[in-house]
Amino acid sequence: MKKPPSGKTLRHQVRQVLETESFEQIEEMPPRKLVRPLVSFLGTPDPALKERAVRALGAAVSRLAEEDMESARVVLRTLVWNLTEECGTIGFGFPEAMGEILAHHEGLAREFAHMLVSYIREDGNYLEFEPLQEGVVWGLARLAESQPALLRELDAESYLRPLSESANRLVSERATRAMRLIEVE
Repeated sequence: MKKPPSGKTLRHQVRQVLETESFEQIEEMPPRKLVRPLVSFLGTPDPALKERAVRALGAAVSRLAEEDMESARVVLRTLVWNLTEECGTIGFGFPEAMGEILAHHEGLAREFAHMLVSYIREDGNYLEFEPLQEGVVWGLARLAESQPALLRELDAESYLRPLSESANRLVSERATRAMRLIEVE
C-alpha cells in the first residue's frame, strides 16, 4: 500500500506544480489537502508564485465548498483571522486569496464579501498597511469580475473611491479598476 505524501513532500509537489503552471495536476489533487500548502505560498516574495498560489487556492476552496461547505468557510475564517492584529502575523497574500476564492464561488461570496469590503472601510476593519491595501483592492477587483452586483449592494465603490486617489500607484490603479468593473452591468 502506497503511503500518502507527508506535508513537506506535498508542499514540494505543489510548489513544483505552481512553478511549472501545471494546474491540471492541482485540479486532480484533493482540495482539502491542497489548502495548507497553497496558503504557505501566499507570503512568498516571488510575485509569480504568489499569484499562481492565489489562483490555485481560489479554485481548490471552491471545489472544497462543493464537497463540504463548512470546511470552505473555515478556510475563509482562517484568512480573516490572519488579517487581525490579534493574530500577530502580516497576512501577505490573504486578501488576494479571499478575493479569488469569492470570485470562484457565489455562495461563499454572499457570505464573506462584506468582510473583504470591510478592509477598505475606515468604519470597518481598515487595513492601513499599504501592501495589504494593494492586496485588498486586487481581491475586490477580482471579485468584481464575477460579482459586480454584490459589490454594488455592499457600496464598495464609495469605499474604493478614496483609494483610487492613493499616492501608492498599485492601490490607485487597482481601486480604479475595481470601480470600473463594479459599474459595468
